[in-house]
This record gives sequence, structure tokens and C-alpha cells, in this order.
Amino acid sequence: MSLRTRLNSSHPIWKALLWIALMTGAFILLMIIARFLGSFGLNELSVLRTVQVLQSLLVFILPAIVAVWCWSPSPLKELRCVPPASPHVYWLVPLLMLCAVPGINMLADWNGRVELPSFLADLEETLKQKEEEAAMLTERLLHADNIGGLLANIVLIALLPAVGEELCFRGVMLNLCLNGGGLSCATTKKRMHLSVWVTAALFSFIHFQFYGFVPRMLLGALFGYLVLWSGSLWTSVIAHFVNNAVATVAYYICAHSSLDSCSLDSFGTGDTAWVGWLSIVVAVSVAVLMRNVCQQQSAEPLP
Repeated sequence: MSLRTRLNSSHPIWKALLWIALMTGAFILLMIIARFLGSFGLNELSVLRTVQVLQSLLVFILPAIVAVWCWSPSPLKELRCVPPASPHVYWLVPLLMLCAVPGINMLADWNGRVELPSFLADLEETLKQKEEEAAMLTERLLHADNIGGLLANIVLIALLPAVGEELCFRGVMLNLCLNGGGLSCATTKKRMHLSVWVTAALFSFIHFQFYGFVPRMLLGALFGYLVLWSGSLWTSVIAHFVNNAVATVAYYICAHSSLDSCSLDSFGTGDTAWVGWLSIVVAVSVAVLMRNVCQQQSAEPLP
């Protein structure tokens, strides 16, 4: 019996441990590389961008592909790297994400206003400091002087993380939660919902940003349902890409015009909260439409 056959029939926990071990090893390698990058004469921003690229490739994409290859005779099928059930999702997914922007802003604003109990004041201060540091790092990465820089940022901040994180969470993790990595195992609707939300919570947690946890978890859940409805990982990759690309392009437009980036980030909050609520209603309607379209192409009931 080959190693792949043994792993394919092994308990899900062993598959998860293999995947985590590969990611951990890749992360350690990334840290070693990062320590030496500065000695090559690269400026700090170049080092940050190089690490960002290597993080997507080494920590997310490569371990996911290698792990699934180790235990599955059909890695692409297992990762759901197949065309979606309906071609209509190719335009419905971008429409959904664009409609959801004000609603996401509203949820982010609400999450950012959460106050912890007084006895957790030190923790709250630490969390806010980490949020500010993350925001400053993101702003530095988003800086672009021209269209060429913008396109590079779209690849760096939108495309690579979308592919890497979706392979990781909606490719490997969601499938392990559903049926232990075997597509032949039957799953109930209840287990589908639980798997989507567990994966979404871990997806949000791994970003280590408490004041963005709720909107990111909801986005993660949406990405999970898109995969289950369409049968294709590409739908969540597209959704993730559009979400990140919109923020990247918006920042560039604001940096090279009289527009205030804060006004775009707050669109859907305060006096425009009604737009945020309308955004959620429209986005949910588009999501329901997409589910119904995919259900017509599926012989099995969708969650």
C-alpha cells in the first residue's frame, strides 16, 4: 500500500497535522529568508513586498497543494479547482462583492467601536495598538506612484492572497471539516453549515485583527457558501480578489485625487448608514439568486 493510499484512508486529524506541519515549516523558512533579505541592499518596503509574495506562495499555496497531493489521487478535484456549476457566477460574484462594499464598511465600523470590559483595558489597548500597526503596514504596502505600481499592488495584495488563502481555507480546511478530505463521504446540511462557519471563524482569527473579526468572518462564511453552491473554489477566489482589489484601487484613487480615503472607508456608516443597510439587502438578494442559479445545475440540495 502506497503512502498516498494510507494517508487517503487515514483519520482527518492526521491529514490536518500533515498540512499544519508543512505550513509551519514553510513559515519558519519564510522567517529565515526575511532576516537575510535586508542584507541584500533592499529597502524596507521592498523587503515587506517580497515577504508578502513569499508568504502567499510558501505558507499558503505550496503547503495546500503538497498536502492534498499526498493524500488524494485527484488533488485538483479535491481542492475544487474545477469550473463552477453555472457560468453565471462569473458575473454574479463580482456584482455581489461590489454591492456588499458599503455593508462591509458598516459592519467594520460597528466592530471597530466594540469596547471590552474595564478589567480588560490593557488587552483592549494592546489590540488597538496592533490594529494601528496593521493599518500602517497595509498603507505602506498600498502606496503606488503610478499605474504600474497599482497593477503590482493588485497582484500582491489582491490576487496572491486570494488564491493562497482560498486554497488554504476553502480548499483544504473546509473539505477536511466536511468529510475528512474524501469527497465520496456524504455530508448533511447541518454539517455543511457548521463547516462553513468554523472555517470562517478560523479564517478571521488567523488575521489577528480583533476589530475586524466580525466582517472578515462573515466574508469567510460567504466565500465558503460560494464554494459549496458552485462546486468550485474559483468562485471564492474571485470574490476574495474583488474584495481586496476594490480596496487597493480605491486607495490609489484617493492618493492621486482630492478624495479622502476615510470618506470611502466610511461610506455606509454615519449619515450614509442607510446605504450600508441597503447594501446588505441587495447583497443577500444577489447571493440568494446565485444559490438558486447553482441549485438548478446541481442534483443535490445546497445549504
